[in-house]
Amino acid sequence: MTPHEIKTELDAIAKVAGPKSFVNLSIGTSYNKSGEFVSAVCYFDADMRHSIRVYANSFTGALAALRAEMDTELSKAHAATIRKMALAIMTITADVGACSDAALRGEGFSQSEIDMHGDKACEEATRIGSGGPFQIVRADIANAAE
Repeated sequence: MTPHEIKTELDAIAKVAGPKSFVNLSIGTSYNKSGEFVSAVCYFDADMRHSIRVYANSFTGALAALRAEMDTELSKAHAATIRKMALAIMTITADVGACSDAALRGEGFSQSEIDMHGDKACEEATRIGSGGPFQIVRADIANAAE
């Protein structure tokens, strides 16, 4: 694979993994237990709590292994984001009476995360919190989503 082909593959994986993901492919002197020396890693979020690392003996093999592991780990990463967003919705609502998407962006969530997970996060906030149902009020002001 050429560097350009690798970059194209990494970009495609990152697009599926989400807006805060980091994907890397490398050759190292550290090997896994099977002696494979090409490593592919995907961090799903900026705090790097949810990730996948796979090994192979070729770039193509490592990228294929990474894609194969994506579904399970991606669902775990989404669940963690939904839970974190639900707690933020509850806190913001308790503090100011309503939760806007602008307030969630202020808590570190991207607009694409809010659009993707906001409804489920509201459902989760309502499930675990009292005083629901919770909702996200879309800001229609200067700091509204682009």
